[in-house]
Amino acid sequence: MKVRTFVAPIATLMALGGVAALPAPTHAVTSVTVKVFGSQTYGGTTNFVGTTGTAGVTVSGITCTGLTGGAAIAPTLTAGGTYTIDGATCSGGVLNNPNYVIGSYSGQKLTVNKATIGVTADNASRAYKDDNPTFTFSATGLKNGEDTSVLTGAPTITTDAKSSSVPGDYAIKIFRGTLGGGDNYTINSFTDGTLTITAKPITVSVTGIQVYGGTPVWTASTGIAGLSVSGLGCTKLNDGRDVAPTLGVGNTYVLDTTTCSATLSSDYYTIAGFTSNRFVVQRAELTVTADSKSRIYGFNNPALTYTVTGLQNGETTAALNGAPDVTTTAVVKSNVGDYPIEVKTGTLSSPNYRFTLVDGTLTINKRLLTVTANPATRGFRAADPAYTATITGFRNGDTIDVVTGAPAFSTTATVDSSPGVYPLSVAVGTLDATNYGFTGFVGSTLTISEAPAIITTKKMKLGVIEATVTYGATNTPVVGSTITFTVGSSEDVACTAVTDATGRAACTVSGSIRTGISLRGYTAHFPGSPGVLAGEQHQGIF
Repeated sequence: MKVRTFVAPIATLMALGGVAALPAPTHAVTSVTVKVFGSQTYGGTTNFVGTTGTAGVTVSGITCTGLTGGAAIAPTLTAGGTYTIDGATCSGGVLNNPNYVIGSYSGQKLTVNKATIGVTADNASRAYKDDNPTFTFSATGLKNGEDTSVLTGAPTITTDAKSSSVPGDYAIKIFRGTLGGGDNYTINSFTDGTLTITAKPITVSVTGIQVYGGTPVWTASTGIAGLSVSGLGCTKLNDGRDVAPTLGVGNTYVLDTTTCSATLSSDYYTIAGFTSNRFVVQRAELTVTADSKSRIYGFNNPALTYTVTGLQNGETTAALNGAPDVTTTAVVKSNVGDYPIEVKTGTLSSPNYRFTLVDGTLTINKRLLTVTANPATRGFRAADPAYTATITGFRNGDTIDVVTGAPAFSTTATVDSSPGVYPLSVAVGTLDATNYGFTGFVGSTLTISEAPAIITTKKMKLGVIEATVTYGATNTPVVGSTITFTVGSSEDVACTAVTDATGRAACTVSGSIRTGISLRGYTAHFPGSPGVLAGEQHQGIF
């Protein structure tokens, strides 16, 4: 409807809702009714459009705040609803022609369109061997602080990853499924997410065993078949002490598992932490060995001693308590041979060691006797005498009776050796004894003296007197020696003769010499020869 009128003064126009920005015209203007239409996307702002119904006359800048029925125009209006703008809430319209003024606003339809949203599968993660989590999704573009609960149905979300899939990234695929936008949304895109499979965290149970003074041997349990641990080690106990060779024997130690480290045999797992099963320090083994000894038969046993090996941490036997018992069955009169030296624990003890006892041997060696050759004598060209020796050094009241066999003797003298002194050597020969040996052989001398002459005579027969001269045990003849015969025991020479190969010397006497011999007998005088003493033999008349 168009109304032609004169324009009142500005003050009057302002009171009537006119356009104050226009200068007060001095001519008539036409009033128009503006039809107002609105449109908005759910959750957004409203765009108002007005029409004047007059060709060439347009309007802009309209804003409206309410709907018929009293409801406000707001972002929360449901899409697709039937709404009518309350023209009385409109204002701000500006016409492009100063010859027209807005008389009133006529509210028309307000259209609310659905908002467009995108749906994305939420990224997710899980550990190796775990079940896949429940997959979720999120939407971008939701309005008015709403969340996905305003949507209907649900998308289909899947992945190719299985529980056994190795660590890595896997696509989370999202499809529409039954998902709808509800009253206010249109879904225009679906974006996949990522499932990240991480190494599975596990707790490793640690056990340590250490021999006192040594280094720990570590074992671990992962609780997973086929999964092993290498490079395992812990450095401290939970009381702050170091895991060290000096820890005393005990089975109540607890490890500070924050100081443990190890490497798993599979990258599909990771160590989240350690638990201390136990840490045990066992006794170290000491070897206590009876020292082997030796002594000579007939003497007291030596002091029996022992040696300890295997001490740890620089310790000495001062770290031990008590002492072992070291004994032997051998006594002073025990025969030559080997006897056990037995070692027993005795009072020996230690909190950190256990003992392995090793017996020793007491060897009783033969007592060495001194064999001294006794001086010997024989005559020239006589047979050697039975040599003898004196044996000294017996112990335990033993005598020569414990010795068997005989020593061997030797000399440089021969049967033809001239009278004189010759060395007499002695050696072991067949000497033997259970508890004795023989050494320190001391030689002596063999003295060869001149042999006494053996002179035999016979009764004169037919004027022949004779003497046979021999010497030695075998009556060796003295050959070529001149024998002087005297009458009776006088010095009156009757005759002389030289001994033959048999040692016989004979001569014939006559006259008064024969008569004298017949009455007094005769004496054969031997002057001596090399090795044979001079001698004489009287032959009577019988």
